[in-house]
Amino acid sequence: MGVDPNKWTQFDLLTPESQKRIGQLYPYLKPEQGVFSEKLAGVFIRNISTGKVEKLLEMPRKGVSKSPVNRQKK
Repeated sequence: MGVDPNKWTQFDLLTPESQKRIGQLYPYLKPEQGVFSEKLAGVFIRNISTGKVEKLLEMPRKGVSKSPVNRQKK
């Protein structure tokens, strides 16, 4: 992951769905301490002071079931 400033945005520029999910999963997160990148692979945060990048969210995949299919063995 590069440090291209054009690929990183502020929290309030993420999609509303991503903002809501991050708020629910990470209530302790301080958005002002990082910049965000929303990609097909997920939503990432880069800490401004340390430069550390972390993946916050997986993007939902279309056509993939959220629960495993239970199959009976014959």
